[in-house]
Amino acid sequence: GVPNGDNLEDECGTCDADSSNDCVQDCAGTWGGTSVNDECGVCGGDNSSCADCAGVPNGYAVEDNCGTCDDDSSNDCVQDCAGTWGGDLTDDECGICGGDNSVCADCAGVPNGSATVDNCGTCDADSSNDCVQDCAGTWGGDLTDDECGICGGDNSSCADECGVPNGDNSSCADACGV
Repeated sequence: GVPNGDNLEDECGTCDADSSNDCVQDCAGTWGGTSVNDECGVCGGDNSSCADCAGVPNGYAVEDNCGTCDDDSSNDCVQDCAGTWGGDLTDDECGICGGDNSVCADCAGVPNGSATVDNCGTCDADSSNDCVQDCAGTWGGDLTDDECGICGGDNSSCADECGVPNGDNSSCADACGV
């Protein structure tokens, strides 16, 4: 009400000559309002729209597939061989997920081992001691051909008169050859 005065009324109805206290619009456009942008840039917001899993606005924490929320990717859970996140199954030595190494075990129970059972039932990886068939076809048998070529024979079938197998009767002949 001062004639020719310097006072002006601002948008909030305050009349004075001090422009430093003039009312301004808040982020919602309300003159003299109190709404401000939150850390996410939302007017009047509660910082939740840009919060990470730990509730930090503009944070970097991420929840991994096992439900752990942090910003350390080195401890993120991984899938086991069955595809279970955070599971503890691994491939055995046979390449079987969660296996017991029996699928590829040799006769001695060694996974991917080289032991085999020979025809006499011996399990080892030494082929030099494998059993063989004797002359009668028996695995591990002890029959051999005699000097006459008879399996298990006593050399009599081809002995000469002197009893020498495959002999020429000369070993028992006298000085005259008789």
